[in-house]
Amino acid sequence: MTDNAPSDTPSGVSLRSISFVTALSFGQLVVLFVLQVVLARYFGASRELDAFMAAQAIPLVLSAVLTGSLGHILVPLYNEQRELHGAWAAETMLTRVGWIVFGATGALALVTLALADPLVRLMYSEFPSEQQGLTAALLRLLCWLTPINAAITFFYGSYHCRQWFLFPAWCGVLAPVATVLTIWAFPQLGIWRVAWGMILGGVIGVVLLAWRFPLRISSQGTKAPPILGRVGRLLLPLVLGAAYLRLDPLIDRHLASYLSDGSISHLSYASRLATSLSTIASSGLAVVAFPAIARYAAAGDHKNMALELAHGWRFLCVVLTPLFGAMLAYHEPIVRDLLQRGAFTTTDTQAVARLLVLYIGFMGAAGVGELAARAYYALGDVRTPTWIGAAAFTLGTAAKFEFTSSWHASALAGMTSAYYLLSATCLLIGLRMRLPGPLFQGLTFCFARALVATLTAVAASWPVAQSTIPLATFLGAAVGFVVYVLILYIFRDEFARKTLSGVGATVRKSAANATSVIRRS
Repeated sequence: MTDNAPSDTPSGVSLRSISFVTALSFGQLVVLFVLQVVLARYFGASRELDAFMAAQAIPLVLSAVLTGSLGHILVPLYNEQRELHGAWAAETMLTRVGWIVFGATGALALVTLALADPLVRLMYSEFPSEQQGLTAALLRLLCWLTPINAAITFFYGSYHCRQWFLFPAWCGVLAPVATVLTIWAFPQLGIWRVAWGMILGGVIGVVLLAWRFPLRISSQGTKAPPILGRVGRLLLPLVLGAAYLRLDPLIDRHLASYLSDGSISHLSYASRLATSLSTIASSGLAVVAFPAIARYAAAGDHKNMALELAHGWRFLCVVLTPLFGAMLAYHEPIVRDLLQRGAFTTTDTQAVARLLVLYIGFMGAAGVGELAARAYYALGDVRTPTWIGAAAFTLGTAAKFEFTSSWHASALAGMTSAYYLLSATCLLIGLRMRLPGPLFQGLTFCFARALVATLTAVAASWPVAQSTIPLATFLGAAVGFVVYVLILYIFRDEFARKTLSGVGATVRKSAANATSVIRRS
């Protein structure tokens, strides 16, 4: 890692855009946390919830396999088509791809509907017959999450092509609200209210995203076969890799089905919390930075591309370091304050908290690996990330089968973190070989500042978080956040300075506007 240049090298990515998208991602995170609280209150870690999680995993994996990487392909091709043939050709390409996605995933949902019973018997053979029946029945409804989630992924990628980041982020907040309201409004439906809530929330998300999507089909620009064929050629390695890599949730639930009742639920609570925290830490950066990285790669400007990536690593370092500190210091109080109520017991809290700590490696590696993989995609290389991910996943899966019988659910969480860390490390080594120069500029000093600030923040928040005040963990988190940002500002950290300067400018502008209104009155 190099530190021979200033760490505040200007970036082509707007910190303001990252902040807005991250803030909206945080809003979505809050709603999803509320959903987890509702599930914990009414269902705890029960056979019913195990059946729901098992059924839900199948359509989620199918949609992720087919379209999870679609945005990575659409953004570079959209920019290319726009430059070569104009905006109309680029928009026409998006529309054609969209119809193919909707048709293919809709057909796959019908196949899943027809094969629900044999799929459940194959994957969850250890379930009692009654639980298998419930899982299959839920799958016949939840199978429609495949085209719903695929449509949402396509629309997200399409808006990001146009560098419209805020509108899809708003939709990501509003749609899950419908799911939570459905679960609250229909208690008589039992676990089925969760399934219907998922479907309703997804449909609302698709409708909101489709509202501002311009349907453009024209003979102008490039002909459909060449560009669609290129989309297919670029997407095929990612789909084939995803068909293997995205099996992870299914493997985890299959192995957990051999464990005690509630193991699938415990694993699902912990993995969703870990995924949500990782998403809030890195999603804004990955979404906003990718178009800029793709532009530099298309222009052959590898130096500025490396500088942009270095800016991204430093941002992730500043965000992830305090997250790891909070997870290590307060994992059990966090789970207790979030979930322990109703059917969710102290025993459940301890089990989920233990798994959450083991997911820390996943939380860090997922964000770093996502940005690194997008750099490869921008360079036109879709195979290297796929091969690296497949090799790491193979090793991790073998370890899960080997150790689950003795380490139980802890093996599933720990080995997930291990293979994500291995994959991210290999991706970074490969990027370093391709992009020599300022790829890790300023990262060492950035980590040192973040580590000192994190330790100080944890020490300052400890008395509050350990008190008997209701929801003391969250009050302690607020104290720790303030201390963390102030320490970074004292150390002249680039992100703390920009954040506080932006807040100060907003406050001054608001005060000036209020003063002007008062004077006119």
